[in-house]
Amino acid sequence: LRQESPLTVRILDEVANRLDNQRMWLTRLEQQGSNLTLTGMALDNQTVAQFMDNLAASEFVTDVALGDSSLTVISGRNLKRFTLNCAVAYPKEEQEEGAIAQTQEKSTNN
Repeated sequence: LRQESPLTVRILDEVANRLDNQRMWLTRLEQQGSNLTLTGMALDNQTVAQFMDNLAASEFVTDVALGDSSLTVISGRNLKRFTLNCAVAYPKEEQEEGAIAQTQEKSTNN
């Protein structure tokens, strides 16, 4: 868990920065390893599609897919309930830098 903690912080930041908080909100965010599931409400399909595109543009998020979408009425307003599934990981460059740092750390400890 500690090893994934910096990635989780980055993912939360990415999601928050790519969310149109005037047109949608999240009700659940769950990360299990490299799998991320986002559940929320949006004003319309276009908003969900734009959020998916925004997430896909992140260097930390890949394979963004719509898991579920349904119409729901809240306070007399038609809203879209959605679930998105995606994968999360450090960008390749950061993975390589981390591997180099770990190798250097091991060699200085020996």
